[in-house]
Amino acid sequence: MAEYGPNPGPLPARDFCNSWGEGNPVLGKGALGNPDKKHMYYTGNDRAKQVTTVQTMLQELGYDVGSSGPDGKFGNNTEKAVMAFQQDHRDWNGEGLKVDGLVGPETADALNRMMVGRWYDHYFTPSELSGKTRILTATAEKMKSSFDLGITNEQSLRIALMQKDFNDSTFQKVTIKLLDIFTKPLSGEAYTLEIDDMDFNPVTGTTDLKGFLSENIPGNAKTGKLTLKHCSFKLYFLDRFFDPIEDDTVEVMQLGNLGYGDLPDLSLMGSGDNQRCKLNDSFKCAVMEFQSDNDIEPSGEFDPETRRKMEEIHG
Repeated sequence: MAEYGPNPGPLPARDFCNSWGEGNPVLGKGALGNPDKKHMYYTGNDRAKQVTTVQTMLQELGYDVGSSGPDGKFGNNTEKAVMAFQQDHRDWNGEGLKVDGLVGPETADALNRMMVGRWYDHYFTPSELSGKTRILTATAEKMKSSFDLGITNEQSLRIALMQKDFNDSTFQKVTIKLLDIFTKPLSGEAYTLEIDDMDFNPVTGTTDLKGFLSENIPGNAKTGKLTLKHCSFKLYFLDRFFDPIEDDTVEVMQLGNLGYGDLPDLSLMGSGDNQRCKLNDSFKCAVMEFQSDNDIEPSGEFDPETRRKMEEIHG
């Protein structure tokens, strides 16, 4: 496992819920904010410590908190850095963060998720905030080990993998596990990996005993293709906290893989773009075409019946 240097660990996201009013997941101590804007809601005695942690996180993520650095004072520069981060990221439901310069539970949780792979190898969004969806953010290396996922019968699990090697921005390691229709690992499966990058030469190999293949690819890679003996798959390398279950981009890509419609511009789907992928008219037409071909009422919407049929065909 990777070793991480000294760090204060995740922010107590649940503590940044409001201490009053309805509609809060839990009652907390209030959000961190700029006292010059009368945004000093946090009532905990450790305010300076939490502000320092926020500033340190922002600075490590490339956001400018001012020449004094992490000083425990939530001034104008820190507020601007928080707003820039909020503009670039999403909450645990995949929605854009409110750009208000306040570190509430959503922003604190997003910061915690972004520190996976930098400060620690995994992080669970507090269940008090995420409700029945247990959200785990983990490195690909961590996911190869066994550890308690901490879910109950009433909860579903959503996993976001952090696969980029932050010590070398020139490449990232892509790790894929291949399973057969009975979920048995495909060991010794021959493959060819191609990346849409003029400096990348296709690589060939075979999966290991657990069905894994692992290759280094360019750090800015967006698309590629994995070819097996009897089939091939288009690959999409998306930025952090991509939700493989609930995000509309998945259905768009699956439609493309099945030959319906044009693929989306993946350059618009990075972590710097907090707008979720919305289907335009051409994609709605692709959905309707798919529905018509599969005896489904052509509504143009990804309704449950369409999703089930797509999963049945696409896998």
